Amino acid sequence: MWLGYVRLTKRPTGTPRTAGVPQQPSEVLAPPSATGSLDGVYAGQVCYGPSPNNEPARCYNAEATVHDDKIAGEWHGRDDVTTVKLAGEVSTAGALKVEMHAERADGTQFARANLSGTIQNGRLDANGAFLNGRTLSFSWTLNTPGGAAPRKRAGKP
Repeated sequence: MWLGYVRLTKRPTGTPRTAGVPQQPSEVLAPPSATGSLDGVYAGQVCYGPSPNNEPARCYNAEATVHDDKIAGEWHGRDDVTTVKLAGEVSTAGALKVEMHAERADGTQFARANLSGTIQNGRLDANGAFLNGRTLSFSWTLNTPGGAAPRKRAGKP
């Protein structure tokens, strides 16, 4: 398989032509998260598609906090005995990778899902699936801009 070629040339020796000539510093723009523009509380719908065992599609409201390139959130599940936890990473360009799972009071985890998406223009959109194949998606908006660290839910250490 031919990959191409590279032409080799001898490098010049001696003083570079730009020596002694003042150079203008190049302007480098900070990525969005460096300025804190992605940080804040995002909230909106979490929607599940139909499940393999014939549960119908459904949606509910939830929220999570983005701070220092991390996203975290937790809320009560349908039965108030289960806690849904979400955690992941946000790139400086707004690319999002999230892991979400449900947790019982004894700490056992179930209903694990992986999502990917983007944050841009005050919107967080992500799609993914549970391990059993059930789809889910987020469609959230920035409700509270800022850089506050995620808070723990009351009653949890």
